[in-house]
Amino acid sequence: MYLADDCFHSSITCQPDSLRPKLVAKLLNVKPSPRVGTPTQYVLQCTLDRTDLEWTVERRYSDFRELRKVLHAFFLRRGGGARPQCFGCAWFAQTLRGYWFPRRHLLCSRSPDVVNQRRVGLHQFVLILASHTFSAVPKCTSCADAIFPIVRDFFLR
Repeated sequence: MYLADDCFHSSITCQPDSLRPKLVAKLLNVKPSPRVGTPTQYVLQCTLDRTDLEWTVERRYSDFRELRKVLHAFFLRRGGGARPQCFGCAWFAQTLRGYWFPRRHLLCSRSPDVVNQRRVGLHQFVLILASHTFSAVPKCTSCADAIFPIVRDFFLR
């Protein structure tokens, strides 16, 4: 470690940004598709802790699947080995590997049982994403530069 400006620096960034309020996110509601051919929407409620800022974002199951695919691709390289990572990245990768993601249903994705099963599983996924990505713990440059913008945009757009 060496002293650079007003913070210590190694492979972990120590910026004032790490002290921002954290995001509290939960899967608030499910909007079932009104007719065949339109997807079920999962409504995320997002709040910045210690502020009055609150918003909702609607996501399809396929949006969650795509994000999971991107995260797995980032943390795993060819040959199945993990990338060199900080402790936070290693924890996040291990948590994602151990997490049971709701499976895909091609013909019965609108059934109440499938929607409820997905609601429970996707809520856990949202909690994992928010607890790692938006914690006040300093992130390594891999997390800060690659993963954070992807997950942030998932909760914003």
